[in-house]
Amino acid sequence: MKLIRYTLLLWLALGNLQAQTPGYDHAYARQMLDTLASPALLGRGYYKNADEKAANIIATEFVKLGVQPFTTNNYYQTFKFPVNIFPGPMEVKLDGAALKPGAEYIVSATCPTYKGEGKVLVCDSITINNPKKLKKFLSKKYSKVFLLFNLKGTEDKEVLKKLNAIIAGNHLEALGVIEVKEKLTWDIAMEVGKFPSLQIISSAVKAYPKSINLDIESRFIEEYTGRNVMGYVKGTVRPDSFIVFTAHYDHLGIMGHDAIFTGANDNASGSAMLLSLAKYYTKNPSKYSIAFIAFGGEELGLLGSFHYVKKPAFPLGKIKFLTNLDILGTGDEGITVVNGSVFKPQFDTLVAINTKLGLLKEVKIRGKAANSDHYPFTEKGVPAFFIYTMGGIKAYHDVFDRRETLPMTEFPRLFTLLTEFVKTF
Repeated sequence: MKLIRYTLLLWLALGNLQAQTPGYDHAYARQMLDTLASPALLGRGYYKNADEKAANIIATEFVKLGVQPFTTNNYYQTFKFPVNIFPGPMEVKLDGAALKPGAEYIVSATCPTYKGEGKVLVCDSITINNPKKLKKFLSKKYSKVFLLFNLKGTEDKEVLKKLNAIIAGNHLEALGVIEVKEKLTWDIAMEVGKFPSLQIISSAVKAYPKSINLDIESRFIEEYTGRNVMGYVKGTVRPDSFIVFTAHYDHLGIMGHDAIFTGANDNASGSAMLLSLAKYYTKNPSKYSIAFIAFGGEELGLLGSFHYVKKPAFPLGKIKFLTNLDILGTGDEGITVVNGSVFKPQFDTLVAINTKLGLLKEVKIRGKAANSDHYPFTEKGVPAFFIYTMGGIKAYHDVFDRRETLPMTEFPRLFTLLTEFVKTF
């Protein structure tokens, strides 16, 4: 009986969302997010061509929805890059106790293949905040041990900066470098380092561990093929001018066999919004053509979008406005608009729409930032926003950014804001 009541309430809530947001299909948005953030897609990274599988899903949706390709029967634009991946089993033991990959440790994105055991020497606040002890510590080389740095409680900002550089470059020539962190935030790299390095969550580290055992397999791919997925809906009045929506679909992939970074918020959510907008505009064309571009390689340094602006599907000067969608799965505290202060009249229009319709809690202004796929376009003179949601869960670049816990809190209201914004052009 309780299950039936819950299901009924869920359908009533969904119906209410649909009624408030004409043309928005929440079930479709949820389905796309869940599909792209499925563990089966291995974090949309580069092991077993998982990113290509994600690109194919988006292209298949374009076909189903009736989004037209820019090139006959081809939605793809390819580009190449090197990448370091972690395809094999992975094990880290601290004082003989195995740590959980992703949850209790991450290896650096540049970490090479390494198998071996070593003694651990700790550098913490007791040493760091004592100038004499720190000077003595930094005067030596440590080729026979792993150095473990715990920077919590470091008082001097200049010392902190210096130690961070030492950790990054292993300037003390240790066997490897370990850093204790309060949160684990992973990344991906286009190169391989010369020494093993990793971060361990503070709760898994006792004050002075004595040994560490590593079994890490990395694989460097010198030339990997990435893909942008592109299509458009033809405008009814000015088909030669474009409103553009972009989102990256790639994420970090896997770290060994047991840690999958599924990237629900970053950025299955933005890709789901991109597809939701495509679904809407195929049924409700705008007077301008609407282009949809799903970028690959964003997590490696905006590779897909930088490639695109070099080889655009249509002249960049034909873009009326571009909105980049990245990290849209929450919204309890509203949204932030990167480039809001750069394109102030358009930002003011966005705020006016939000206020009039009572949509989001806040539309926060931010200046220029090179933090997502809008950036290569604005560097070429294209007017563009990057919108991301605020509040809610804090999972980011970690194994906890999962579809099961992503609420999509303000998806329908943000969808309305975006479609109403398009009408102002």
